Amino acid sequence: MALAARGSGGFIREARPPEAALPKTFDDLGLSDRALDVIHKLGWRDPTWVQAATIPQIMHGRDVIARAQTGSGKTGAFGFPLTERVKGPGIKALVLAPTRELVVQVTRDLNTYAEGTEFRAVAVYGGVPYEPQIAELRDPATTCIVATPGRLLDLLARKSVSLDDIQFLIMDEADRMLDYGFLPEVERVIKFLRGDRQTAIFSATLPKQVAKLALKYMANPREIHPDPTEAMPESAEHFEVRAPSSTKGAALIALLQQEEPTSAIVFVRTRESARDLEERLRAKGLDAVALHGDLKQAQREEVFGRFRAATLPVLVATDVAARGLDVTHCTHVVNYDLPEAPEDYVHRAGRTARAGRPGRIFSIVTEKDEQTLKRMLQVVKVRLSAYKLDVPDAHLTPEEVQARRERKKADENVPARYRSENLQSAEEKLGTGGKKRRT
Repeated sequence: MALAARGSGGFIREARPPEAALPKTFDDLGLSDRALDVIHKLGWRDPTWVQAATIPQIMHGRDVIARAQTGSGKTGAFGFPLTERVKGPGIKALVLAPTRELVVQVTRDLNTYAEGTEFRAVAVYGGVPYEPQIAELRDPATTCIVATPGRLLDLLARKSVSLDDIQFLIMDEADRMLDYGFLPEVERVIKFLRGDRQTAIFSATLPKQVAKLALKYMANPREIHPDPTEAMPESAEHFEVRAPSSTKGAALIALLQQEEPTSAIVFVRTRESARDLEERLRAKGLDAVALHGDLKQAQREEVFGRFRAATLPVLVATDVAARGLDVTHCTHVVNYDLPEAPEDYVHRAGRTARAGRPGRIFSIVTEKDEQTLKRMLQVVKVRLSAYKLDVPDAHLTPEEVQARRERKKADENVPARYRSENLQSAEEKLGTGGKKRRT
């Protein structure tokens, strides 16, 4: 690939080649026959843009900073090169990740990719006893550590592990580590590493703090920056559901009742909204659980486990809480709150329509969302088809909602068979002139 001048961040930005210039098949990425056999067993047909752009760079020993969100194939983008290039005994590779769930997931994936090699990854994270992890780290067969920064620093302080021989450092979801306040811990870990290592950073966005980290600890890193529209799942359908802000909740309930998803993620902006929405949905008989930062680790694992096992139809989550959740069977994504950053629409959409499967993405749009929607569509350039709810309440204007409330209040003094919520209005049942019929 031709290289452009250094980007505004100070690192080398890969000039975006035409589509024909990117490798079209895994055969063209410099991977071994063994790795290609594993890819074939996984059922992967063609590399994603991130994989096609990143794998050759890592295979050639270059430092890379790739903007890649969940669902882009980023674990394969760094995982297969690691299993190819880590040679000999001893711990040679380190992957840092922000959460226990992501550590477990990446460890599992790396060991799958490593079939037929002596590569072996172990998971290191907090909230569990030290001894089993220490035993795995001291096992001569271990060649890669996948860890949260905090637990790894604890083990370093105990002198239970050495990072002297690390040749490859991967930082996965670096922007999320920034969100969690982990970057100082990441820097402390890096100081235990040799200076001639190869480093790759994967991050959905590139905040200034992450860019500074790259400049400080990487050698002429190549920035790989896919176009947001290319990261959009091709088999997904995109819809907008128009509803007044006063009936937004009713619109969501109507949507879920109408679509009957087997596996849906409903995105909200705050943990308070997640908790409130969970209560509203469950009150309507919908099997929904909120995922947010206030949950204990065991509770989070239970929620993740149910969703991965497809026994939880509706997961209500914030963007941060849902990051790292990687499932292939999610059928629906609902933007209950539109994303504040337009790029986050792509990140959310990437939860569904995996590997060519169908997926449906809904955005609930109120009168307060017009500017946010406009900015979002200017960036992601998708067409949202209008979706009509069968339940009329969701389409009421605020004035109609108020009128209905007043009618409902008035109905409290009317016999049940005459109430306006029945098939005929109370006025019709009362007869002409508003006078009661004799009974």
